[in-house]
Amino acid sequence: MIGIAALGSAVVQLTPRDNWIGWTPEIFLQQLEKHPTTTWARWIDTSLRDLTRRLYIRDFLKERIFDRSDLRAPTAALVEKLTKLADQARLQHAKYPKSRQHKKSGQDWEVQAKTYLFRAKRARVLAGLLAAKLKLHQNGFKAPTANGLVAALKTSAGRHAIQVVLKHMKAIHIGIDMLDITVCGAIPPYNALLGGELVSMIMTSPEIAMFYERKYSRSSSIIASSLAGRPVIRKPHLVLLGTTSLYGVSSSQYNRIRIPAAEVGGPFDASLSYELLGRSLGYGSYHLSATTVAEIEVLLAQSQNGRRVNSIFGEGVNPRLRKIRDGLTEAGFASDVLLLHGNPRLIYGICLASNFRDILLGRTKRPKYLLPRIKPIAVTEAIGNYWTKRWLSKRIEREDVLQEVEIHALSHPLKHGARVTLPTVEEDLPLFAVAR
Repeated sequence: MIGIAALGSAVVQLTPRDNWIGWTPEIFLQQLEKHPTTTWARWIDTSLRDLTRRLYIRDFLKERIFDRSDLRAPTAALVEKLTKLADQARLQHAKYPKSRQHKKSGQDWEVQAKTYLFRAKRARVLAGLLAAKLKLHQNGFKAPTANGLVAALKTSAGRHAIQVVLKHMKAIHIGIDMLDITVCGAIPPYNALLGGELVSMIMTSPEIAMFYERKYSRSSSIIASSLAGRPVIRKPHLVLLGTTSLYGVSSSQYNRIRIPAAEVGGPFDASLSYELLGRSLGYGSYHLSATTVAEIEVLLAQSQNGRRVNSIFGEGVNPRLRKIRDGLTEAGFASDVLLLHGNPRLIYGICLASNFRDILLGRTKRPKYLLPRIKPIAVTEAIGNYWTKRWLSKRIEREDVLQEVEIHALSHPLKHGARVTLPTVEEDLPLFAVAR
């Protein structure tokens, strides 16, 4: 075993990365102002319509909260009514979370959609979408044309409405079309041979992307299905990988990596490289002890409004962080100050498709991959061969490196850097006793 790696869901908010992709409102609106085309206007109109159609509304229609004609011509009164409905349902969820119902397998999606949690989410999302549609109509965007887009961009209300569409499109695609490399590195003695670079390079192989796509291509999205009241399957297209350094200093494992696509069977005018996008703020909760977090749990359970976070899928991202933030606020502390631990990390991104931005904005469904996908295993082997030529062949010419490798022995007594040292256990302890 040369190294290990793992992929996980992408971090939702990461400003340098979002600026690079074009997900932040400021960058996105600047792009629209430079190119206010009919194509972008149609994207806004189509996205609003599709986002609205994805919501389960039968119960709202049955309760006469609105009728279908209201969706075509929404009013401020309807937006206010849906917002109040969302607030009421969210309070009910806080009092009666019914965690077991949300966590059981074999979900009836229509029943799930009617739970307090997803009733609140549906009402709030619909209120936001209808408010955006109303504001666009009121500010010159009555038809998906370039002139209508220019008119909307001239007003703060129109710009905010466009931001609502952008936010929802980001939420859809960040969950299926990109991943974060959460673990990536070599184990001794291969770290001395730059095995970490090999692992980082292999993560770009279409073999990995295609495995991910096969694994989830038939899986129902829990949140999307719960909002729609029916199974929703989103075919993933992995077009971007993100990662961060262990520390806030330059990481050679990512900085020096560049894979000419031609070396592994791709086009001659393309290459893959980890781009340094910026630095994180150093915000999180790892510096808070388990005892502190446990006390926060007790505090929230005894608070007047109950716990807002019950670790139910669909309540929101990073439940641990949200619990801690709520608990610190409940105790009277400035949560944003206490959660700023001040240990930033470098942020990297590597695109696997030339049109990754269009995929992540929902402008197209057909990625243009940089590496061939016909024989993915052969591409992985070619990446390994390129690593051997570019890194390993030079590394093994150094005497100090070979001496470092030789230190790690598998013969007794073991002197291998990858060995896990087990804690000593007192032999006279009875079975199931707690060692102290």
